[in-house]
Amino acid sequence: MDNSVSANKGAFRVNDWWWSKAALLMGMIYLFAERYHISFEKFIPLAVLSLTTITGFASMGYLFNDLFDIEKDTLAGKRNFLAGKSSLATLVFFLASAVFVLLPWWFLPKNKFSFILIGVQFGLFIIYSAPPIRLKERGLAGIITDALYAHGIPAILAAYTFALAAHYVFPTADIFVLFAWQTVAGFRNILIHQAEDLEADKKAGSKNFVTGMESEDFYSALKCLIGVELLLCISFFGVLCSGNLLFAVCMAVILALSITVLILFRHQTMPRFLNSLWRYFPNNLYEKWLPAVYLALLTLGDAWFVILLILHFGIFNFNVYVQLADKLYGVWKSIAFKGMLISLKIWFSYPVNYFIYYLLRLFGVDLKKENISALDYLRKRLGRKQPSSKSDEH
Repeated sequence: MDNSVSANKGAFRVNDWWWSKAALLMGMIYLFAERYHISFEKFIPLAVLSLTTITGFASMGYLFNDLFDIEKDTLAGKRNFLAGKSSLATLVFFLASAVFVLLPWWFLPKNKFSFILIGVQFGLFIIYSAPPIRLKERGLAGIITDALYAHGIPAILAAYTFALAAHYVFPTADIFVLFAWQTVAGFRNILIHQAEDLEADKKAGSKNFVTGMESEDFYSALKCLIGVELLLCISFFGVLCSGNLLFAVCMAVILALSITVLILFRHQTMPRFLNSLWRYFPNNLYEKWLPAVYLALLTLGDAWFVILLILHFGIFNFNVYVQLADKLYGVWKSIAFKGMLISLKIWFSYPVNYFIYYLLRLFGVDLKKENISALDYLRKRLGRKQPSSKSDEH
């Protein structure tokens, strides 16, 4: 992620939340589908409506932040989506976000408690950003508020909605642990975010919780939060295992990645960790790996969920897997069976080529007589001229 203050964050600052909060909450939705045994047919409309309201909530939260941070962001040199926008344009953006938030609830299962949670979420947006309260500059109160609206409340709202959809008695034990886990994750995330924005906030004259912390206190707090967060995460899935042993797979993934990070950084300092690609751990667990595991578990009950697994990879995890493929390719280039992989590729190309050849023969086209490839033949038919070798050289 580009953390530079001038980074292009897209409309509604979408790059700030799509790959993280939206991916995390969609993962929660897959989790609750498995937890409450929701069928594929019932899940699809619920998933579409959920993604819509997630988009609205995330957009609304960042719009409130940008609206009341225009002056300070200008002083700090930070990009602000609403800076320079007219009052009418700003109103349209807020109305569009509100439609995305509220319209799905016309169809989603809900009751009075659902609307209480939605109201609390909007209230937290306002008191966090808007003066005169503006909790984001009031130390620990701002940390707690951010953690609640970014993690704790959305997780409970998603769990409660899917429990209603499944006509399931809302379980209190695992939901309490879920709320604690996600709130602690929110504490950690906002601390890191404030630390990254520390210099820019100083330029703008803003104060945050991290401003008054010594470096060692900050590092100790992060270590403690990561430990508590992982303990709560494992405890949550431990509770779920009592009803569905398949959730033990989630525990295994969590432990495997946690041990990997521990081995990698056991002799490293906290600053080295925060300057590495793992600095947001265990976010990558919740946003990338566990959602894929939830969907894999769902496919065991209904193979149609494979479609969602593929879509999720493309929509939320594509960058991760491209980077992973690049790294693996770098390894494969140096190993002995690279030649074997190339040979396999050539060998598998034969049936494909012959299929295309005989398919075109049905239409009276003989590529061998034409002495041309199928692609060149199609280009010729479509009137595309092949570039000359001279132009290729230039």
